[in-house]
Amino acid sequence: MGDLPSCTRVQPELELALAEVHLDVVKADHDIAEAQRGLEMAEANSELMESSGAAAVEFTITPVRRSE
Repeated sequence: MGDLPSCTRVQPELELALAEVHLDVVKADHDIAEAQRGLEMAEANSELMESSGAAAVEFTITPVRRSE
């Protein structure tokens, strides 16, 4: 039973760390969805330009690490 107080002190820190990781995952999911929407819009614009006789354009998404 001597370890119980140290375990209860660590648990809130672990819960906070887990919450921070979850928030990072939610932010990443949002960023991915936003990038996908942007890519879809760019591809639609490219198809529209192509149908009007403009040259074809290719789009790619390159992952970039964000420093905070």
